[in-house]
Amino acid sequence: LVNRLSFWFFNIWGGMYRSAGTRALIRRTAEVWEKYAHLSTGSAAQILLVIDPESNYFLHSWKEIDRYTSLENRISAAGLPVDTATVSDLETMELSQYRIVIFQNLAVMNSRKDALLKTKICKDCRTVVFLNTPGVVRDGVYAEAGMELLTGSVSPDAVAVRKLTEWTLVHAGNADLLTEERILELAKAAGVFFCSEDAAFQWSRELLVVHSKSGGELRVRLPFRAKRVVEVFDDRVAAVETDCFTDRFSSPGTNIYYLEH
Repeated sequence: LVNRLSFWFFNIWGGMYRSAGTRALIRRTAEVWEKYAHLSTGSAAQILLVIDPESNYFLHSWKEIDRYTSLENRISAAGLPVDTATVSDLETMELSQYRIVIFQNLAVMNSRKDALLKTKICKDCRTVVFLNTPGVVRDGVYAEAGMELLTGSVSPDAVAVRKLTEWTLVHAGNADLLTEERILELAKAAGVFFCSEDAAFQWSRELLVVHSKSGGELRVRLPFRAKRVVEVFDDRVAAVETDCFTDRFSSPGTNIYYLEH
């Protein structure tokens, strides 16, 4: 709904949509989609996970793809929304919303990527995270000195953080060191928006999707002061003229709010 992307689960064994309750939920979901999907301006996630096909192909593509998927899952498990892109996408993307940019693998470097980092990424007080062996291949030549040149770090067993003038550099010599706890720590330091300490969420400027595992009363923060907050499935006004409110969640449960500016 936030990203205006509609999809159905593949009913591989049959019977998934057979119950009356499921069909009623699908009908209500379709109504919500028709009313709200076109109002969303798209993801407002402040973390961007970047994949570089050239670097993955140069090393071990299947292993690197598995690392990428595992890392994306850890960010989601930390409860944080994340967008994804390739290195070539960055040249035309508007990046001002992102407080953290994570390069899953930037082993292969050249002058074009150097310029991209300098002019679009490593600026605006952003946190930039490099994983594994960034810069170890330059212009087709393997040289481990390139990694230290790019990150100032060569340790495979540590997470190095350097606060520079215009940005913060983070190098995790092993991608597995970027645990859920470390991701949360970096996100808080970078000023990433959290709607709640106890829930996962996705958001756009118009919609906020909050998922609670344990349910019950939950305090929800908004990224701005909203005139009115409407829970879209119940068509219920949850709050007015506020940037923080309390609402009740099922266990587990997901509430979707439309934020009136």
